[in-house]
Amino acid sequence: MRIHAHDQEELQSLLLYLTRSPDTVVTALSDLELEVSFLGSLNDRAQRKLLRERLREWRPERPPPHFH
Repeated sequence: MRIHAHDQEELQSLLLYLTRSPDTVVTALSDLELEVSFLGSLNDRAQRKLLRERLREWRPERPPPHFH
């Protein structure tokens, strides 16, 4: 799934947060976009749910970045 950050600072913070989990593979595609996938046999729906949860945990006080 791709995440579109609001700015470069947000992208860097999110990149650091997500890469702390050993089950997450994160690739920076540009200054504002990340590709995120989770290891294991999760279908697309389960991956989206897990990503939504991680984004809420990362910065619960702010709206999460968009992903698809």
